Amino acid sequence: MNARIAQLVEHNLAKVGVASSSLVSRSQKAVKFYLAAFFIYTMYQVYILYSPVKDKYYTGSTSIGAKLRLKRNNDGWTQSTKSGIPWALKYVRSFESKTEALKWERFIKRQKAKY
Repeated sequence: MNARIAQLVEHNLAKVGVASSSLVSRSQKAVKFYLAAFFIYTMYQVYILYSPVKDKYYTGSTSIGAKLRLKRNNDGWTQSTKSGIPWALKYVRSFESKTEALKWERFIKRQKAKY
């Protein structure tokens, strides 16, 4: 899998010409490349947050990264977590597919419901 990703990276670097001499051109092309790479290989994460204010845990999934999701929760972007600010990241697990991540998230939530 890593070899395949490395091939994609090398191919896309050559395609956008990152080795060009212009620094401005190179940085713009690099940004386009990284955006393209994001859509080619997006990781999905399941995370658990803890709020000491409410003494509650929150389980969720994301494709933008658990740290950015934590920042957004602590900035009040999400209505369901706004009252628990500040949140602390307690657990993260990465998956290659959204289906796998959602299955794991549901599994965690079912365990929480049992106890």
